[in-house]
Amino acid sequence: GTGGASVRFVSSLGSSQALLKFEKVRFDAANKKAEYFVKIPSVSKDNDTYFYLLYKRDGALDGSDKTEVYGDEFKAVYHMKDDPDTSHIKDSTINGNNGTKKGAGEPAEADGKVEKAQSFDGSNDYIATASSADLAPSTATISFLVKPAASQSISSRMINIQDATNKNYDISIDKTSYKVIFINWNGASASVEITSTSALSSTEWKLVTITVGNNNNRIYINGVEEAFSSNNITQPASSVFNIGRHLTNKWYFNGLIDEVSISNVVRSAAQIKAQYNSLFDTLIKEEL
Repeated sequence: GTGGASVRFVSSLGSSQALLKFEKVRFDAANKKAEYFVKIPSVSKDNDTYFYLLYKRDGALDGSDKTEVYGDEFKAVYHMKDDPDTSHIKDSTINGNNGTKKGAGEPAEADGKVEKAQSFDGSNDYIATASSADLAPSTATISFLVKPAASQSISSRMINIQDATNKNYDISIDKTSYKVIFINWNGASASVEITSTSALSSTEWKLVTITVGNNNNRIYINGVEEAFSSNNITQPASSVFNIGRHLTNKWYFNGLIDEVSISNVVRSAAQIKAQYNSLFDTLIKEEL
């Protein structure tokens, strides 16, 4: 079908096949590229999990339904492409926590790891949501793909989730070491502060994942745990989700950010590793 409209995903073949919910991120026939997010009911840690792609049914309508792909635990998912215009990005969950840019084309849409990303200039670019209690849960997993520019003028903020009293979840890049720092700020001091052992890179994409709460505060880089704190957190109240800046101090980020999400659960190490493998095309094995 036109634009990949005939594509479907099923859990099995034959009479017992069940349609799987999916979101189409890109279908580019000219360049032979397609990217989909598919909701798989369960995945075994011990055995291969099979699902199947069906296509080429003439006249089929597009079956993509993004709001059915992400479970209730997801509070926001941003694929980081301009949508519906150059001043906004859309949340793919049912929650509608859409982001507003600093201005039209600020930041600018750019090629990402998965279709499109946003390119932040390190001067005044940012994306922010309206304030919402959904965006500062007491337990959380925050993840994003990042490719910083070759220099940062300050230790800039990649993600900052902050309430009206300056309590926040804050994820920054150290301007010298390029290591990732996670701070949970209680309004006056840090309840949690941890730093990754490895550095981000201006020449390759990396997946940053932060888990928060339940005395289980961790930094993962490319699916590998690098820092841990068992400290109790201070949960922010209703918060603004900022991408590319600190809400009050600004500290603007310079570089590319793609595939941002937050959920209200502490994901396991196996789940985080599986997300990395999926985004970097090492999870799925094709069989024709």
